[in-house]
Amino acid sequence: MSKRDKARAKQVNTGTTTNGESKLSPADSQVLMASGGSAATLSATPSVLGTPAVDATDTPARPPIPWQRYLIPTLAVLGILDSLYLSYVKIAHAKPFCSGLGDCETVNSSAYSTFAGIPIAFLGVGMYAVIFILSMWGPKLPGLLATYAPLIVFGMALGGVLYSAYLTYLELYVIEAICIYCVGSAILITLIFLSSLWFLVCGDPVSEPA
Repeated sequence: MSKRDKARAKQVNTGTTTNGESKLSPADSQVLMASGGSAATLSATPSVLGTPAVDATDTPARPPIPWQRYLIPTLAVLGILDSLYLSYVKIAHAKPFCSGLGDCETVNSSAYSTFAGIPIAFLGVGMYAVIFILSMWGPKLPGLLATYAPLIVFGMALGGVLYSAYLTYLELYVIEAICIYCVGSAILITLIFLSSLWFLVCGDPVSEPA
């Protein structure tokens, strides 16, 4: 081997050029320093073989959407369906299907089934619809709605729980009949209230990327 060939081989092994400057990339140099080896050792790494080193921070993984993200919207949809059915029964003067559980017809035809002349079921549809919109698209709403959406949901759910408790008292001690749809709505709004309280304390999942 000639002296020129020997000099070139030495340059490859040491990772320098003829001017004494390093020919390694910054990423290769870091790997070399961390391994404590020479350029010959580094030549086995992917970056020297032609595969560029990729920083994991350049393409961060998209965080998964937590299941809590859809908890309140799902409960609200169930509440809408429940209230819509009771609204239909009220408008059509139909006999509600209770499957032998309770006396839905007595409750739905009582004087307490309306508030200020408006059927309670109508108010239920409106309440659950607003809760669904705020809990599903709160951050995308304009103005103060985006800021206070979680608090509004909490306030509406609290009002719903209190009114449901009042209606349950009426069913038990005044009307003396139970409507399974009213009980179901009371359970749904209670779960929404507890969920909204939890999210206010621990963080609102609506703010997570969708």
